[in-house]
Amino acid sequence: MLLQSGLTKREEGFAFFSLVNQGQTEDDFTSLLALAGRLQRAIDRPIMVHLRTGDLSPQMLPEFFEQIAEAELVNFLIIGGDKRVHSGGFSTTEDLLKALKKGTPDRLSLGATIDPSQPAAPLKAKVRQAAGADFLISQALFDEQPLLALQDKLRKANPTVSIPLIPGLLLKPTLGQLRWVNHVLKVAIPDDFYAQPALAGQRLRTQLNQVNFVGEHFFTVPEK
Repeated sequence: MLLQSGLTKREEGFAFFSLVNQGQTEDDFTSLLALAGRLQRAIDRPIMVHLRTGDLSPQMLPEFFEQIAEAELVNFLIIGGDKRVHSGGFSTTEDLLKALKKGTPDRLSLGATIDPSQPAAPLKAKVRQAAGADFLISQALFDEQPLLALQDKLRKANPTVSIPLIPGLLLKPTLGQLRWVNHVLKVAIPDDFYAQPALAGQRLRTQLNQVNFVGEHFFTVPEK
């Protein structure tokens, strides 16, 4: 839709856009990269492509680097556990991060996801940083405390080089979206979000902005 209608007034304030990969085949993936390149040129904003571990195998990397160079794409969010297109694809987020960094050590900006509510989140964050992640985007948040606690632990573990954490949020969430997140993603939704979704979402954004997180990543989710 952005290619057809351009940016809305609200979208003009966004620093970047992300493109989710839901393709089932290698051709779908190739088409997605070409679309991302066209979209990036049309709206003059960086496009961050969601790159699943199963989208690439080690043998495909040379061709992939050629494709993204042609499309002028440099921003990718590495995601594990989604649909697996190639049986010989990378098995973990960390494996793919390392391979991409090795192939283009300075050109790509690579992110990975993190669930701050998981006990192993601090260790996983450090492992992904060591593997080559330049930043981490949290799963959709409805409570700032887990992300604040994760940020504090990472800073204490390495005061000089702490990986940037970007809150993942719903922009003006609706009840239908909250129900979808709860049902499909199994994320617990606080009562205040169910009572007043938009107000609770804005309150969460305000609280996070007060502690100077690096930007925000807005998720687009369906209505249930």
